[in-house]
Amino acid sequence: MPARQNNKYITAFNYVLSATRRHHLNPFRAFADFFNFAVLKKFSPVEIYNFDLLSPQWTKQDRKELVSKEIHLRNQQKVNPAAYSILTEDKVVFHYYCSAASLATPRLLAVVNRFGASFASDHSPITCFEDFRAALTQTGTGVICKPVYGAHGTGIVGFDKKNEAYEGIRSEFPSLESFYNYLTTTGRHEEFIIQEKLTGHQEILALTGKKQVQGLRLITVMDKNNEPRLILRKIKLAGRDRLLDNFQFGQSGALLCLLDENGQIEKAHAYCAEKQALTSISHHPETGKSLIGFQVPHWKQCVDLVLRAQKHFRPHKTIGWDVAITDEGPLLLEGNIYWDPLMPIEGPMKSLCRKYSIG
Repeated sequence: MPARQNNKYITAFNYVLSATRRHHLNPFRAFADFFNFAVLKKFSPVEIYNFDLLSPQWTKQDRKELVSKEIHLRNQQKVNPAAYSILTEDKVVFHYYCSAASLATPRLLAVVNRFGASFASDHSPITCFEDFRAALTQTGTGVICKPVYGAHGTGIVGFDKKNEAYEGIRSEFPSLESFYNYLTTTGRHEEFIIQEKLTGHQEILALTGKKQVQGLRLITVMDKNNEPRLILRKIKLAGRDRLLDNFQFGQSGALLCLLDENGQIEKAHAYCAEKQALTSISHHPETGKSLIGFQVPHWKQCVDLVLRAQKHFRPHKTIGWDVAITDEGPLLLEGNIYWDPLMPIEGPMKSLCRKYSIG
C-alpha cells in the first residue's frame, strides 16, 4: 500500500478515535458513521474532520442535507459546460472577458510566464526584470501575483510598495527581483497574473483592524426563467494571514459570516481550538466590535455586479464570485464554477441544489 494512502487511513482512524473521546460516542457507532460518510456519501476524511460530522449536534435531518465536495463537483460539471471553463479558470481570460463586459476587476499590470510570452498591460513584451519593474509603475499601493490556474489561494504572492521600493508581504521572497527570477525559471506555477494590490473598505478596516481586502463570496444561479439570482451570501473576515482572507475551516484565524438579503451579518463563525470545531460568535475576537448587524458597504452595487456577471458568463448555470469591496466600490476578483458546498453550520445544501436544479 502506498505510504500516502496508508497515512490517509491512519489519519482517519485517529480522527474517529479523537471524535469518540471528545463527544463520548460509542466507538462502533462512530466507525459505522465514518464509513457511511466516507464510502456511501463520498465525504473525504478531511471534510469529515473539519465539518466535525461525527458530532451528535447534527440531527438526522442535518445529515440528510449534507453534500460532499465530490458529489457537488459532479453536479456542477453537469450544469457548467467544461468547454466554457476557461472563462473563469484562466485568470487572464477572466480579466479580459470581464473588461469587455464592463465588469469591474482589479487593474492588470502584467502577465509573466516562463515560456517567453510575458507582457505588460499595454501589451508591450517583458523580456527582463527591468521590463517587469517598469510595468508596475502604475500602482501606488503594491502588487498581488496570482498563478493563472491557481485555486484556494495557493501560490499567491504579494508586495507592498513603499517609497518606490517593494517589500514582500510574506517572507518567502526577499525582493521583487528574486520573485521574478522564480516565476520565470523554476517556479511551481508556469504563469502569473500581476494585479494592483487593493485596500479594503474603511468600514471593514474599522470592524476588523486589518487593511487587506476581505472579500464577499456570492453564489449566483440562472433560475428556471433564465434570470440570474443571488442564492448565497457570505463575507470572509481575515485572520492571521496579512495577504489572504482564506477561511481554511477557520484554522487560519479567519471568520466566516453569513449575510441576510440586505447585506447585514446575521451569523458569524470562528474556529475554537478547545472544541476543535467552528463555533458561533457575536463580536470580533480582536477588535471586540459587534459583528451581528454589520452592514456590508456598497451592498446594492455588489449584488448588481454579480447578477450582471452571471448573465455574461452563460451558459454556466451557477458561479461563486469572490468580490473585493474598496472605498470606491466592488470589484470581481474571481469566478468559480466549482464552488464548495455548504458546511453544516451554513444551512441545508441538498434542498438548495434541488430548488435551483444544480445537478
